[in-house]
Amino acid sequence: MRKLFLIGLLAGLSAGYAQSPKVLPGVMEIQLQPEIAEQVHQLHQAQRLNVTPGQLQVGVKRFDELNAQYNAVSLERIFPDAGEHEEKHRRAGLHLWYRLKVNESADMHEAVKAYDTLNEISTASVVYPIKRIQAVSAEDAIPAEPVPAATSNDPRFSEQWHYHNTGQTGTADVDINLPEAWDITTGSTDVMVAVVDGGIDYTHPDIAANWSGTGWNFINNSSVVTAENHGTHVAGTIAAVSNNGIGVAGIAGGNGSGNGVRLMSCQIFDNNDGNGNAAAAIIYAADNGAVICQNSWGYEEKDVYNSSDLPAIRYFIANAGSSKMKGGIVIFAAGNNHDSGKWYPAAWEEVVAVAAIGPTGRRAWYSNYDTWVDISAPGGDSQVTSRTVLSTISSNYGWMEGTSMACPHVSGVAALVLSRFGSETYTPDLLLNQLLVTATPLPNEPRYQSGQMGAGLIDAFKAVSEFVAVSGITLSPADVYLGHSDTLQATIIPADATDQRIQWASSHPDIVTVDERKGVVTGIAEGAATITAVTNDGGFAATTTVNVLPVLADSIRLVPQRLIVNLNATAGVGIQFYPFDVTYKELEWHSHDETIALVDDAGQITGMKLDSAYVVATIQDGSGEKDSCLVVVVQPVIGVEIHPAGAIRLVKGDTTTLHAEIIPADAQNKTVFWSTSASKNVTVNNGLLTAKAPGEAIITVTTEDGNHTATARVEVYEAEHAPQGFSPNGDGVNEYFVCTLDSRDSYALTVFDRSGQVHYRSSNYQNDWEGTANTGPHAGNKVPAGTYFYSLSAKKTGQVTTGFVVVKY
Repeated sequence: MRKLFLIGLLAGLSAGYAQSPKVLPGVMEIQLQPEIAEQVHQLHQAQRLNVTPGQLQVGVKRFDELNAQYNAVSLERIFPDAGEHEEKHRRAGLHLWYRLKVNESADMHEAVKAYDTLNEISTASVVYPIKRIQAVSAEDAIPAEPVPAATSNDPRFSEQWHYHNTGQTGTADVDINLPEAWDITTGSTDVMVAVVDGGIDYTHPDIAANWSGTGWNFINNSSVVTAENHGTHVAGTIAAVSNNGIGVAGIAGGNGSGNGVRLMSCQIFDNNDGNGNAAAAIIYAADNGAVICQNSWGYEEKDVYNSSDLPAIRYFIANAGSSKMKGGIVIFAAGNNHDSGKWYPAAWEEVVAVAAIGPTGRRAWYSNYDTWVDISAPGGDSQVTSRTVLSTISSNYGWMEGTSMACPHVSGVAALVLSRFGSETYTPDLLLNQLLVTATPLPNEPRYQSGQMGAGLIDAFKAVSEFVAVSGITLSPADVYLGHSDTLQATIIPADATDQRIQWASSHPDIVTVDERKGVVTGIAEGAATITAVTNDGGFAATTTVNVLPVLADSIRLVPQRLIVNLNATAGVGIQFYPFDVTYKELEWHSHDETIALVDDAGQITGMKLDSAYVVATIQDGSGEKDSCLVVVVQPVIGVEIHPAGAIRLVKGDTTTLHAEIIPADAQNKTVFWSTSASKNVTVNNGLLTAKAPGEAIITVTTEDGNHTATARVEVYEAEHAPQGFSPNGDGVNEYFVCTLDSRDSYALTVFDRSGQVHYRSSNYQNDWEGTANTGPHAGNKVPAGTYFYSLSAKKTGQVTTGFVVVKY
């Protein structure tokens, strides 16, 4: 089937994988050439294709050699002999498809490559495991007290917000408008829906009356269908018996008189994670009366699929049929990976792909999305509410969420459409068209994943309503600003026409572009263009002229409003435009006093003398908007000095403050920044020095204005205490400054204070200084008590020892 009506689609993004997708061990699918297929068929009839490993033979030398190499054990048709339908299978080429089983330890990718080289094989491929598009959450729902419902006597109908939302869950009217549809049709026994999924609990009291009696278990290849929650939940959404006074309602479950659509179970999953032949299940559905094929399953990873799936899907579309439709429609859940990219089988063009919304109308958090999605339906959203989608489960009722739950909403509505309009000449394309053109578009906003959720939210009432043809269309003139977008409003006549789709075009896309699906126009250049709207139904056309206008300024603002400029220096101001995207931004500049502030055509301002004046900018777009700033011309900084000057000596742990003197003193900007070359030795904070560890650091002060600098060198000495000092107080104890000296060398000693003033100097020190100064302001007297620094130099070795000594009295 061809997807005819994809509206406003955007490209999806694909995520990569770090490793190869998982494949089934020891299994491959092959499509034989017709010549060899008959030969293999005869061997199969003779039961010679299930053998001891390595002994499988088909009578082709290279084929048999590979069978021996890979220890092949069986070759089985994917689509078994179909009896009365076998001729149709052969015309579709289904008899050419086989599954070959080999040694499970084999590298299946290498094995496939080897078999694919055989002339007798058209294609060979690995087999990927399938999975339920598992509900993200599920729990048994113990039947609640009956709640009266105006449209159904099913006691739990009011909890099925997805059918009729009055605000009990999420947002009112976020539903599929089911009660209104039931006023027209509730289903037909002439429509059969195949549920390719877990087994349906066909004995469930809310399903039994709509059970077709037809089903097959493709896990163990038997007619015994075993009940499973996921498949039963899906089936209940489609055709739980409605208006029977128990449990829940199904979309096409009838009105309680036994007239609901019929359910077929094609079981490919069970409660033990069994994995059946999905392709064969789809063929079975087509051959046994189903016209709608419901599928809530897919693959564990994207970009993978089994080669036999697509032939099976195409067979169903071409060969299904009943009194209600010529051919069949295949519907798939889009997947719960919160992702875009190719998730098969839903991504195939031939199928109807269903994404999920939650009870607020937005994309459900888990739902896949992409341009291949056809339509959306309620799937529940546990991040919004625990009340997800209520339906039947095995022997009970339960809440589940997922695109698995959204998909049967579409299958159920499709069954209603066939019940209403179906005939022997009705086609799958007509059915799909009816579903898509009557869907309610989702808002054009990113949080709704606009353009990648298909035609919109399925609407059961519109889908089963009589088709109202378009008879005309009108458009109104419009203007759009340059660089801006707007949505043109078209009036379709009559207003309740079924097909509201329009194709848009622009006569001059270099001036005005228009989204061909949504009618959103964008101004590209000044001028005008003719926009044409053509209805999908009937091809009625209307035109309008769209003028593209420049964006004029509402106001402008100079930033800053007060600008400081140094004398004889140049600076500029910033300009803010309101709105920011004004078309013409040329400005005319003017100074109130050019002897103070001179401004050029580019808005560069030069300070001419120490004073202040206003500078004005006027935008040249005809709006006349203007703004001004006050320019203050100030004396610039030409230098900086540090005080005190010279080297500074500190003991570890000491602090002292340096001062910066700005030159000249009347400079306007006195802001300075302090830094240290060695913070491990000395830190500086706004001129405050702290001695951290012995060593040296260069302290730098930098002016903000002009980046002028000055430096000071700071020396830090290790702290000493009295035991390392001396006390020349005449008591005979510790009277001298005694150093450990090498008798083979001679030493020079210099003693100075922290300001660098020398108090004692000896060219041949003999450990005889008793605190009397021999130079400086205290010469001939005892130096004051305190901490002094010394430098002891060995004359032969050149070694210099520095430190400090504490003098006490």
